Amino acid sequence: MSVTLREIENKDLTTSFYLDIYHNGKRYKEFLKECKLVKVSTPLAILSICKL
Repeated sequence: MSVTLREIENKDLTTSFYLDIYHNGKRYKEFLKECKLVKVSTPLAILSICKL
């Protein structure tokens, strides 16, 4: 069994992560729904994303 953490850039310019799992010759993808990166350009944008 091997597991690799991979990332994919979405159309909305966020980055999602998933686990690429190989087990007994089969490949499985497990998306990490709670883990997403958002690209921001200003500190004010960070505050609005974090809802402070």
